[in-house]
Amino acid sequence: MNSAIEPFLPNILVALKANDVTEIQRIQTLWSGYGGIYRLALNGGARSTIIAKCIDLEQKGDHPRGWATSLSHQRKLKSYEVEDRWYSAYAHALDDDSKVAQLLYAEKRKGTQLLVLEDLSINYPELKSRCSLKEVFLVVDWLANFHAQFLGVQPEGLWEIGTYWHLGTRP
Repeated sequence: MNSAIEPFLPNILVALKANDVTEIQRIQTLWSGYGGIYRLALNGGARSTIIAKCIDLEQKGDHPRGWATSLSHQRKLKSYEVEDRWYSAYAHALDDDSKVAQLLYAEKRKGTQLLVLEDLSINYPELKSRCSLKEVFLVVDWLANFHAQFLGVQPEGLWEIGTYWHLGTRP
């Protein structure tokens, strides 16, 4: 088992009304060693699998390119706050034409944040590395519908400029 996610397992099971975790698969490591994303197989309850994002909020002192500055750390912490806010306050407002994973459970402990999300691979099992032109148009339609649903909505607790990726994050 992964020691970072292990302390959260009892609360995840209670929140999702599951009996136990039968498998933990690490899917991806987060930026600069800030944790990982896991797929958990559950026994009992309404969901057979979930996605758990376990975020280590402690500042990292080492980066292969020397980017482990206090500013870089604060930017990452802000990013995780915004992500938590997005899932808790906005994601549920999207319709079926703009499906995103729904937040099932969240928890913060000293130095660690956990987001438990719906596993979209249940209904969307095929991962694409290349798309046909028709599929590209489907993606653009999804993206347009996604943004249209928030036109005129004044976001609170999200990025002021609309994304993490802008030059202002790189002074």
